[in-house]
Order: sequence, then structure tokens, then C-alpha cells
Amino acid sequence: MLDKERPDLVHICTPPFTHTAQVVECLEAGAWVWCEKPLCLSLAEFDAIAAAEGAAGPYSSVVFQHRFGSGAHHLRSLMAEGVLGRPLVALWRDHLVPRPPAYYEVPWRGTWASEGGGPTMGHGIHQMDMMLSILGEWEEIRAMAGRLDRDVETEDVSMAMVRFSSGAMASVVNSVLSPREQSYLRFDFAQATVELRHLYGYANADWSSTSQAWSPPQDVPSSHAAQLGELLDAFERGERPTGQRRRGPQDHGAGDAACTPRR
Repeated sequence: MLDKERPDLVHICTPPFTHTAQVVECLEAGAWVWCEKPLCLSLAEFDAIAAAEGAAGPYSSVVFQHRFGSGAHHLRSLMAEGVLGRPLVALWRDHLVPRPPAYYEVPWRGTWASEGGGPTMGHGIHQMDMMLSILGEWEEIRAMAGRLDRDVETEDVSMAMVRFSSGAMASVVNSVLSPREQSYLRFDFAQATVELRHLYGYANADWSSTSQAWSPPQDVPSSHAAQLGELLDAFERGERPTGQRRRGPQDHGAGDAACTPRR
């Protein structure tokens, strides 16, 4: 397909352990890539993908649709304008649809070698990306993960405390064990609180705020379509897609402990 059709963009939807080889092959063929999460299973694989990109493209991008909904766009705009004051505290509670044992009967799920991680990396990663798009880079993480109920190699629940470069702090819970299904994010700023309750995707009605300035100018749900539109705009301009970056010198090597400061 790459040789015959010479596609401009390839959307990769295969199991995680196949992503790196397929992304690199597409990039080397001159095609941009839009890959389902997780992009890869290690920082070494991330470096291999970055090395296959050209200085002016083709580029790889990851499906992180939650940062592209109008609610997230509006929140970032209000922050940039200083309307909400500086960010102070954030809460993220991700209780996804319970994954029964049968869910993990698919051979590549629940293993380090083929899935690369548990629900933190495979499900909660979307909320994590949106939180990073709003609060910016993190500096320190203290976390624990556990297998409380499912017979898997990886975790079925994780918890973390995060300190961001701005000084803001966040509390994070990610679980596939709760009978109640909901993703909840709360952002406390010096002058306002913004909250989001949803499951797998949101519209403007899922957001609320104590600020009278909260009024998104349009209602764009968080969806593949919202991100794809911005990806295609970047393609036409020949620019790196929004939210994608190369790994910088501040990032840890593959063997660094998760509980040490990032800098």
C-alpha cells in the first residue's frame, strides 16, 4: 500500500506492540502518521520514531482527542488571558467502564511486552494528556500502582501526586474496577473553579465553572473529528501538529525512577 498508493496520511489502529515498526515504516515512505495511543512502549522507541521524521515532515501524531474539544480550548484561552488567575490544584478521577476478566482474554492485553502498560497508559492517558495541555509540563510525580482484582501482569488501578512547573499540584486516580463509570476533572484557579464530568467524550454541557467568563463560543465535542481537522490543517501548512513534540533534554531516560523530579 505504501509503495503503490503513496498515501499522504496513515491512521494506525493496530495493537500497541506493533506501533513503532509501522509508524517508522510509514514515515520512511513519506507518509504522515496519526497513531492510536499509546504511540510506543518506551522512550527508546519514541526516539526511533522521532529519528524517522523529517525536519519539515512527515510527522507522527497521536490520537489525543480530548484536548481538541471546545471546552478544553476555551479553558486554555481563559488561562492565557489571565481571567481565572494562576492554577493551584487539580483533581483527576478516572473510573472507566469496568473491564471484566473476559476483556483480558485478548492475547495482547494486560501484558508489558505487548500492551506496554495497564489502564493508566491504555485508557487514562487521554485525561492525562488533556491535563498536561492545560497545566503544562510536570516536574515531579509520586505514584503507586496495583493489581487488586484482575489477573494481569500490569496494574488495574493507579494513584499519583503531581507537581507542575507552575507550582500547581494534582491528585490522580485511574481505575477500571469501579462499578460507577465517570471521568471527573477539576481545576482550581486563584479566582475560579472549572469542572468536567464525562465518559469517553465531552460536549460543552459536560463542563461547569464558578467564573462568569465561562462561555465557550462554539460547541465542538472532543472527538477524532475535532483533532483530525486540526491535523489536516497542519498537514496543509507543512507544520508539526498541535501538541506533538520531540523528547527534550529535560525528559528522563528509559531507566529513570518514576518518583524522582523531572529536572
